[in-house]
Amino acid sequence: MLCQIYNEALKLCRERQGPINPTMAKLYFNKAIVYEDEAMETGVTEAYGRAYDCYKKAFVVSREALGVEHSRTVRYRGVLAQDTYAWFSEQRKENIDALVTIQVLDTA
Repeated sequence: MLCQIYNEALKLCRERQGPINPTMAKLYFNKAIVYEDEAMETGVTEAYGRAYDCYKKAFVVSREALGVEHSRTVRYRGVLAQDTYAWFSEQRKENIDALVTIQVLDTA
């Protein structure tokens, strides 16, 4: 239910402000938290993968919108450095810092 609300908010934000703006990054980050909570509550590991994808989008969009040294960008990058998400990055052979916006936003 919450993810549907975030999907609608992301759609509206994208339509009004474009895909690269601080609000989009924040929405992706908050959606990731919903997935992470789901994973912790249910033990469904696929939810961690969905959280990883959203955290990754939050980081890349924030990096593009606010810059690499902005406090939000640094926070989002820090989450991706945590063991759980670093594992996903390693398994997918992704270098988070080398990802470009088009690669991240083209994923579901």
